[in-house]
Amino acid sequence: MNLRSPFVFALLGLSLHVACGGKAVAPSDDTGSDGGSATTGGSGGGTVPEAGSDGGSTATGGSGGGILPDAGTSACAPGFCQNAVLSSCGDSSFTPLPAMHCVTPAGQDGYCCLPTCGGFGGAPCPEGTWCDYSGGPACGAVDNTGVCRLAESACPENCPGVCGCNGSFYCNACYAHQDGQDITGDLSCQNDAGPPFLQDIQGIWLIGWSGGLRHFSWVRLRVGGPADGQADFLAGDDLESNQPYWDCTGTGQWILTAKPDTVGLSFPDGCANLGFEAITFLSFAPPTGYPAGAILTASIESTSGVPLEGYKFPPDWCNAAMSSCADPFAW
Repeated sequence: MNLRSPFVFALLGLSLHVACGGKAVAPSDDTGSDGGSATTGGSGGGTVPEAGSDGGSTATGGSGGGILPDAGTSACAPGFCQNAVLSSCGDSSFTPLPAMHCVTPAGQDGYCCLPTCGGFGGAPCPEGTWCDYSGGPACGAVDNTGVCRLAESACPENCPGVCGCNGSFYCNACYAHQDGQDITGDLSCQNDAGPPFLQDIQGIWLIGWSGGLRHFSWVRLRVGGPADGQADFLAGDDLESNQPYWDCTGTGQWILTAKPDTVGLSFPDGCANLGFEAITFLSFAPPTGYPAGAILTASIESTSGVPLEGYKFPPDWCNAAMSSCADPFAW
């Protein structure tokens, strides 16, 4: 047999491809009609499952494993498929994802290569990704580097409270990832007084809007836990030239929702047509002198779609029972 014949070379190439975990099919056959993907490779093999309920997906194969840079919609996220050998991914700024074969935008064979990030150099990740330090000390300590992974597109509706590598508070890891951050076991961002947002919102607020008549009501937010507490409502019937925004007086509850900087309000039983409302604190600013006595102002967005004004007052502005408050519009 002529060992230099093109036929023999083709057979040898196919054998090597299959032995290394490849498939004897065109790359386009890796993707099913539902847009998912299944990739096997390495001596141990492995399968890339579709995204789980947490929005992540895991790839195993070869001598190691790794987490896909996306939520399982493709074998390799756009921009991470490099036309390079698996061992190097082109240069040292990329880390190869074991046994992840992909096709580059130019239609060439390649491997999924994740940008290396963190460490003392502090190499940043591209927009829409976060630096995963799970292979070593958290947040790049001791010159630990990580790899950039795509952030989840949707986050779960829970808020246990976590701290990002930037020291900021997030409801859960998913929201940290969407802000480009890994999370750390150090919970110092949740000190005894709570994270900065909780420190800002707890206390007595006058919330509503102006237009013709004023439309304002009082609420006192008391922090009871890392993400919830008691809400004491006072309608504000006695405010000058005012029609209450919430026609409600009594004790309810508040919780942090999964949406950043958003408080969900549960109103007392008996408050007509009021059950639950979410308000998002878009920004905080120093007081302007109006209304009199306010110590902080806020721009607020409600689930009703009405832009709201928020004014925070000192703790003694209302009585302890939250049945009476001084009128700042009468000054």
